[in-house]
Amino acid sequence: SFPFHSLLASGVVAYIVADMPVLQYAVFGSEGVKIGHFPGDEPLKVVAEGGGCKAIKYSPDGSRFAWSTGEQVHVLDTTDGQRVASVDVVGVSGLQFSPRGTFLCTWKRYFSSVNNQAAGGPNLQVWRVASGECVLSYIARQEAAWEPEWAADESLCAHAVSNEVHFYETAALDKGVANKLRVKGVQKFALSPGAAPLQVAVFVPSQKGAPASVRVFPYRQFGSADVSPVASKSFYKADKVDLHWNSLGTALLIATATEVDRSGKTYDGETGLYYLSAAGDFDCIVPLKKQGPIHDVSWAPGGLEFAAVYGFMPSQASLFNQRCEEVHDFKHGHRNVVQFSAHGTMIVLAGFGNLRGDMEIWSREHLKICGVMQAADTTQFALAPDGRHFLTATCTPRLRIDNGYRIWHALRSGKAVAGVGDQRHAPMCAVDLKELWEVQWRPCAAGDFADIPLTPLSESATRAVKEQAKPAAYRPPGARGKAATFKLHDDVELAAPAAAGPKYRAPNAGARTVVGMEPDEDEGGSSSA
Repeated sequence: SFPFHSLLASGVVAYIVADMPVLQYAVFGSEGVKIGHFPGDEPLKVVAEGGGCKAIKYSPDGSRFAWSTGEQVHVLDTTDGQRVASVDVVGVSGLQFSPRGTFLCTWKRYFSSVNNQAAGGPNLQVWRVASGECVLSYIARQEAAWEPEWAADESLCAHAVSNEVHFYETAALDKGVANKLRVKGVQKFALSPGAAPLQVAVFVPSQKGAPASVRVFPYRQFGSADVSPVASKSFYKADKVDLHWNSLGTALLIATATEVDRSGKTYDGETGLYYLSAAGDFDCIVPLKKQGPIHDVSWAPGGLEFAAVYGFMPSQASLFNQRCEEVHDFKHGHRNVVQFSAHGTMIVLAGFGNLRGDMEIWSREHLKICGVMQAADTTQFALAPDGRHFLTATCTPRLRIDNGYRIWHALRSGKAVAGVGDQRHAPMCAVDLKELWEVQWRPCAAGDFADIPLTPLSESATRAVKEQAKPAAYRPPGARGKAATFKLHDDVELAAPAAAGPKYRAPNAGARTVVGMEPDEDEGGSSSA
């Protein structure tokens, strides 16, 4: 075992002890699986050595941590570090916990046949963590959508099959399917979060010229007869969707996408954003100011507002209320990520991937910028559950060089690190690794941490930090850190003719001789007279 909640070492800066709670995170890479704490100066604790591990996962309530070695799956209790379960299952590359950490789902790639022989049965197993017993198994072929859906109280879990959604009661998993919702052509579904009543949102793609649709059903004993939805929204141009429930389970955002953009404006297909009330009393197309793709959508923790980043670069960002009326326009910028802090008082707008990594911290109360920073080459971004820290990471295989992670404070600057951030806002922690695959925060309830007040920057300070963040002119590596030794118009000056002096003559450019004519003295010939 190892101390997950060790006290901070002496000598730590006083303000860190005073208002920074201890956070836990897991680092997954070629060196194995490690657990770290922030703030703190203890080295990362090795949980599993070597690069043979296949997956890691925290439970949604933060009470459990699991990792797969390829031959076994191990589970730890995060409060004391004791191993609580180990199961022998080969080839696991996907892990999922139930909301309270009672059950663990393991998934491995499905093969219909191996060496011309039948495959070895179901590839998804559900294990009871306390006993290590497999309580449910079935075949889940799609790697992108293998995870079952869970009710918030763990009373139900569900998965989709052809034309049906199957529901299991966790109190009697050994009895098999307890309920079925039949929807012809169902491709995707999502259970609502929050307290009862439970809602089921189902997506059916376009078929034979009919529009695609999302339908919402209240959960009950459906039986074999067709049931009517309480809310539905139909639309064209939707080959796939992302379903985003708010935290209350009362409204749904539907981000649609097509495989091909027939207008030819983009390679990634056309996108759209729709709002649907679970009660069926309101639905609309979210009014967006700018054409282009939907980059990101995020609900506020309270479930009454949402933010969207959309449009061709530089993209637009807007905050909307539950009637899809724009509350605030964040103007345009090079952004493709938006997230709310756990308390909902902070909004982060950022541009990662192919963008420079600029990040803006906004106060929801004042709707003004409180901080600006930059994390170039970021491939993973995650807000901490305390609502004040976040991490950025550069991971393989997206980028195979400069791998590592950085932990930042939303308002305070850490010690400046060479090549990382700048003097405006440096990370609190910077760790470089040979090969990093993933970093995860341990989840915690927002109520475990006090919120922090956000003080907006003045307009002059905002302009100053944005000017400082602008990229400088490119200089080749050999000229960096040196004074410029050339001017822009040096080539023009070198090509200008000399003001005085003899006319230039090529070495072998003698006078042309014409038969019967004396050579020209001006051409350098001699007279025969």
